[in-house]
Amino acid sequence: MESLKTPRLRHIPEDWIMWKFNAHAHSTESDGELTIEEIDTIAKEWQMNGKRREVNGITGGIIGVTDHNTVKAHENFVSPNIVPGIEVKVRREDYGVDLLLYHTREKLLAFCHDVIYPKLNSNPKAAIMGPTRLALFELLDAATDAGCAIVIPHYYHVEGISVLPKELQENIAKKYAPIVEFNGRLRRWWNHKAWLFAHATYHKPILLPRRKSLPVIATGDSHLRGHFTSSYTKIPLPLHIDPTGPNLFRAIRRYNRHCKRKLEDPSTADTVATAYHIIKKGGMSVVSDYIKRWFTHTPKPIAPDDPTVQQQLLERLQREGEDDADDS
Repeated sequence: MESLKTPRLRHIPEDWIMWKFNAHAHSTESDGELTIEEIDTIAKEWQMNGKRREVNGITGGIIGVTDHNTVKAHENFVSPNIVPGIEVKVRREDYGVDLLLYHTREKLLAFCHDVIYPKLNSNPKAAIMGPTRLALFELLDAATDAGCAIVIPHYYHVEGISVLPKELQENIAKKYAPIVEFNGRLRRWWNHKAWLFAHATYHKPILLPRRKSLPVIATGDSHLRGHFTSSYTKIPLPLHIDPTGPNLFRAIRRYNRHCKRKLEDPSTADTVATAYHIIKKGGMSVVSDYIKRWFTHTPKPIAPDDPTVQQQLLERLQREGEDDADDS
């Protein structure tokens, strides 16, 4: 399987493929409604520009299955439409924030068995829905050493890294240069905070003279059947390159300004339905944990110091959203 080489491009060639990719979804192995097989079926039936399309034997779009603290769904299932991932909650002492990690199936399974599973809670339900015993930077270092792609989910949320002290947020951005998520289960202005964070915390790529903002990706954080194809990112790849996790995340970094993001603004009914399903899966301990977080974990979002720059960035985001909404 050929890997993506990443030349610098001003324009995406016409013969490249724009793959629809929802990188954040949950199966029945944690708090999702569908099995990984059912999610795979949805991915295969995902339409491109109003019709089903087959490229290199792959039909439809790509969905990343990222269950909480487990990769059990990936142990006995492989599909070109499914990207293996995991959503890991770090220890309580580090605010119990979440990280999304991705790798090839074999390497992700090995990483979880070596690094994550030994640090799970002894209570089976808490092991999936609760914090691990992993320190935040312990996990980030281990993931980086293993070659995992790292995504910051739901930045402006009580389980996002905005609850960390600002110096730690800046350290994460500069040292690990993660991808930042726009979350399809959050209100639009919450995702505005993630956009400003991505542009306020710069890192300097190796061999590049100038600093650049962190790449961003729109995802569904999908738990229910109707949410798996409503928020996603369209990512350009050459025709001969397969849309594997490593290739997609490499393209997100290299061609982020050419990616197209579609983000659902969830209704109150959607939010209530998702919350009800998560509570049904995780029990009342999920409710008590959220209540504690709302009172003890105050978000401290980072944004550019200049209000004019903030306004310009938000106007740019709105323009991009309007453009992408017309590009199905």
